[in-house]
Amino acid sequence: MIKILRQNKIYLVYYPLAIYWLLLVYLTSVPTTPLDNILTFSDKFKHFIAYFILSVLFTIALFLQQKYQRLKKQYIFFSLSIVILYGLLDEIHQLFIPGRFCDPLDFTADTLGAIAGTFFTVIFIIKREKVVV
Repeated sequence: MIKILRQNKIYLVYYPLAIYWLLLVYLTSVPTTPLDNILTFSDKFKHFIAYFILSVLFTIALFLQQKYQRLKKQYIFFSLSIVILYGLLDEIHQLFIPGRFCDPLDFTADTLGAIAGTFFTVIFIIKREKVVV
C-alpha cells in the first residue's frame, strides 16, 4: 500500500489532502454547514473525526515527501504541530463567523483527533515499512 502511495503521491496523497483541507476551511467559514442538518453526531465527534482524517492525510504526506529531509525525519512532530496549530487557528477564526464560536472543547476534540490520526498512521507506516520511529 505504501509503495502505491509513494508512486502516485500527487494524486493519492497531495490532491486529497489539499481538497480535504480546503473543504474543512470552507465548512468552518460559513455560518452553518450543510452537514449540520445531515449528520446528527455530536459536535465534538465531528471535530475529532475531521482532524483525525486531516492528520492521517498530512502525516502520510510528510512521510512520503522527499524534498525536505527534516520534515521527513521528524514527520510525527511536524504533523502533530501543524494540524494542532491549524485547529487552534480555526477555532480563533470562528470568532469572526456569524453563528460560530471559539470553543475550547472543540479545540480539545481537534487535538485528540490529530493525535489519534497521527499515531494510527505511524503504526500503519511502521507495520508496512518496518521503519524505526
